[in-house]
Amino acid sequence: MNNDIDYPIVSVVIPTYNRKNIIVRAIESVLNQTYKNYEIIIVDDGSTDGTVDYIKNNYNFKIKCISQKNMGASSARNKGISEAKGKYVAFLDSDDEWINSKLTTQVAFLEKNPEIALLCGRTYKSDDIKKVNSPLTKKIVGNLFNTLYSHSFVSTPTVIVKKDVLDQVGGFDTNYKSAEDFDLWLKITKNYQCAFLPGLIAIVNRGEDNLSTDKITLHLHAVTILESHYDKKLIPRRVYKKAISDSYIALGRNHLKSGQISQARKSFISSFKIYPIRFRSLRYLLKTSFTNNRQGN
Repeated sequence: MNNDIDYPIVSVVIPTYNRKNIIVRAIESVLNQTYKNYEIIIVDDGSTDGTVDYIKNNYNFKIKCISQKNMGASSARNKGISEAKGKYVAFLDSDDEWINSKLTTQVAFLEKNPEIALLCGRTYKSDDIKKVNSPLTKKIVGNLFNTLYSHSFVSTPTVIVKKDVLDQVGGFDTNYKSAEDFDLWLKITKNYQCAFLPGLIAIVNRGEDNLSTDKITLHLHAVTILESHYDKKLIPRRVYKKAISDSYIALGRNHLKSGQISQARKSFISSFKIYPIRFRSLRYLLKTSFTNNRQGN
């Protein structure tokens, strides 16, 4: 493990809840990093499946494992941040993995560019390397706020951020049960220089118990977050309207998938009202009418 555990450069924070059978993938992907000056902090969010005992029995000498009552991923990550000793904090979900050069690449970049507060990259799904989770393909350094506002491209398992910056912005907002990471990355990119490198550095393994599967709640929160971060001095009104419209379309699509036709229609109408020139809104609105007619036959 790390010979400098008392003075780590990177603190790796892994929140977990009932992941005894799969958390080993995340742990091993950190232990296999080519960069070694790190500490691992696992915050167990009230697991009932023996996750804590498994970690302590198999990794006790390598990992700091903290237990808390079930309060959600945001609270667990914040607890990990509060315990972090490193100059940088990197986040990894307990069902995801890093490629082994992730920390080496990122720490080297941050040390050469001390003005950068947050660095991120791209992920791909475990079952298909072609399923890349990012609309961006080129390196971006500097002001990422406007780009992030328009396209939520910062993937949490790829993020490494300065610990003092997290302390200054206050960590994750526990009022959000999903999209809380989007809120935090907007706070940071709005006030600090950040960077995106297009390399693939993390693998996401999405199970049915993952928070991201609740897409309806996620997009509801996304609308609230976009509205709360809107700054007319920084964001053109057209960009604001399109971003909100996109979120309502995504919300409507997930209502549609869930069979909630009336809710889907309301979302598409909201999308059209805020950005009337969007033909996508009208197309999906027509789809809800077709679905209703088909179900009525």
